[in-house]
Parts: sequence; C-alpha cells; structure tokens
Amino acid sequence: MKIRYDRDFVKYWLASIISSAGSRLTYVAMPVLVFDLTGSPFLTGLVVAFEAMAYVLVGLLAGTVADRVDRKRLLVGGDLVNAVALGSVPVAAALDALTVGHVFVVVAVSGVATVFFDAANFASLPMLVGRERMAAAYSVLYGPLTVVGIVAPGLAGLLLATMTPAGVLAVDAVSFLASAVLLRAIGRAMSRERDATTRRSLFAEAREGLVFLWNHPTIRPMTIMSFAQSASGGAALGQFVPVAHNLFGPARAAWSASVMFLAFSVGGLISTVVYPRLRKRVAAGRVALASTPIAAILALLCGLPSSLVPLAVLIAAWATIYTTNASNSIVFRQSETPEPLLSRVNAAGRMLAWGVGTPAGAFVSGLVASAWGPRWAFAVAASFGVLATALAWLSPLRSQPQPAH
Repeated sequence: MKIRYDRDFVKYWLASIISSAGSRLTYVAMPVLVFDLTGSPFLTGLVVAFEAMAYVLVGLLAGTVADRVDRKRLLVGGDLVNAVALGSVPVAAALDALTVGHVFVVVAVSGVATVFFDAANFASLPMLVGRERMAAAYSVLYGPLTVVGIVAPGLAGLLLATMTPAGVLAVDAVSFLASAVLLRAIGRAMSRERDATTRRSLFAEAREGLVFLWNHPTIRPMTIMSFAQSASGGAALGQFVPVAHNLFGPARAAWSASVMFLAFSVGGLISTVVYPRLRKRVAAGRVALASTPIAAILALLCGLPSSLVPLAVLIAAWATIYTTNASNSIVFRQSETPEPLLSRVNAAGRMLAWGVGTPAGAFVSGLVASAWGPRWAFAVAASFGVLATALAWLSPLRSQPQPAH
C-alpha cells in the first residue's frame, strides 16, 4: 500500500501537522509574552532554556519509559498535558491573574510533556510504517511540516497584531487536543510487546542507552559537537524578540520577531531539500566538519544588519546550515541505533546535545544581552559555533569513510 493511502499514517500525519502549527505559534508568542510581562532580555532568553532543560531532568527517564510502555498512549498523554498547561495561560490572563512565574511553570510542564512525547515519537514512525517505507514516510511527513514551519511564524505575527500572546497560546492548546484525538484513533501498534521477565530497573535500562551512545565511535563525538551547536542556536533564538524590540521599536517588535522566526524556518525548508541529497554523497562526519565553521561565520554576520530584510536573509542562511547539522546528527543517530534502544539513545542524545546545550547558550546570551545589548547574542552564538567546530575537527569524525556511490 502506498504511504499516502495508509489511513493510520494519514491520522499520524494530520496530528503532526496540526500540533506542529500550534507549537510554532507558541514558539513566537511565548517569548513575546515574557518580554511584555518583564521587559527583560535575560528572562526572555530563559524561556528557551526552560523548554530545553526538561531534557536534562527527564530525558533518560522518558526514553526508558517509551521503550517499555505503549508508545501511542504516551503520545496521547503528552498532547493532553500540553493542552491543559498551555490552556491555563489564557484562563489566567482572562482572570487578570497571569504572572511570569505562572508562565515559566507552564513552560517547564510543557517541556517535560514534550520530552516524553518526543521519546515515544522518534521510535513510533518506524513501527507505524515499517522500516522499508521510512524514506517515503519522511518525504510525505516532513515536507508539509517544513511548510507549516514557514507559514506559522508569519501567521503568529498576524495573530499577535489582533490578539494577545495568551490568546495565541489558546490556539496551540486546541491544536494539542486535536492531535490527541487523531493519535488515539490510530489502530496500528506503535511499539512491540516487551518480555516482562527480562525487564530490569529503569536506571539500568536508561544506563544501557547512555552507554551505547557513549561507546559508539561516531555517535559520541557527533553528540558532543551537537552540544555546542545547540548552544549556538539557543544563544541566537532566545534573543530574537529583544533584538526585534531593540532594532525596530516596541510597535514593530512582535511582527519583526515573527519575520526573524519565519526566516529561520525558511532556512529549515532549504535544508530539507539540500540535506537528503548531501547525505547520499557525503559522510555524516564530513557534513558536521563542513557545516560547523560556516554556521559560526553566518551567526556572527547576523549581528551586523540594522534593517530587517538583510537580517532575515542572513538568519535564513545561518538556519540552513544550522538545521542541516542538526538533521545530520539526528538521522545518523537513528540509523546507527538498534530498534530496542531507539527511544533511549535518541533521548540521551537530545538530553546531552539540545537539553544541555540550548539552555547553556540561552543563559549566556541572556547575560551578555542584558549587559551589552541584544545584538551581542549573535556573537555568543558564533562563539559556541567556533567551539562546535573545534570539537568536530578534533574528533574521530575526520576519519569517517565516504558512503559508496
């Protein structure tokens, strides 16, 4: 059966599109909300840090649980928790009781729910469609997701011109509910039954995934490099709203920040076209070696323009290379990991790279932006990019053989 006519896959596809669109709205609206409440570049940057820190707190646990339980139930549960958490913000705002503390609690709870969702989701698609149809499934799934990533930030800008950031979060809460209904309707299993007699403690099984990652000759250096690269992304993305406010004034800040996020998504779209072709010809290690210095240079250049168009063009160029590097690490990790370990190894990798790296970058850039101005966040991003370059070039990735043509 062609993947497009697979009813269970279509439900999964629709759930992914709907929840992704809502999440992209929140990705723009949440920093705007925090900046409106506080006026602080540091606290605005911490929003990005809080979202990623959940991977540090529960990443290994989530991966282990996702390899032991019904992954579909875990996906539905994650969507429902996100819907309730995000829905509490517009309710509190309507009651004139919204505080920045409430917002950060919501971000933390939503982050934990997303970690468990991601841990199940990474391993669910191969089970849903079969490994032999994975390429077709990725093609059908991630093309529209990338388009959503491009359209949603612009839509967020339009919505923010007509409603409050809390109202935009209400839209995302509804999208999570819709996603949960669709996922619940999937009839096919997304996980294999595990032999309960061979089950060990959560700690032992979590350690197994971490040990596999750490002992792998190329996944380990790729993950270490990804830590610094994720820090670079956290440093820049966490300051998009303060940069827009600083460069273009309070009246145009929300719209300008939406354009910056839109430019980042355009870079992601370009990457989805470039990376699959690149991976057929170039080893994953060499993609990392080439992309890290280019990304560092482009991140530094992003701090120079004073008008929106050249800034957006540079952000799109940086995002193309940055996303290519991130996709390269994830796809390589998935292709090298056995199925019983998929959730644990991917969760461990995201914990070490994105979960530790992104908060580190966001925290440092928030401090620097508060002291010297938001545009210095791009210099911080470039500095972490230089670190990523050094980590990649001093690792065994240099000796990885080229794929056969």
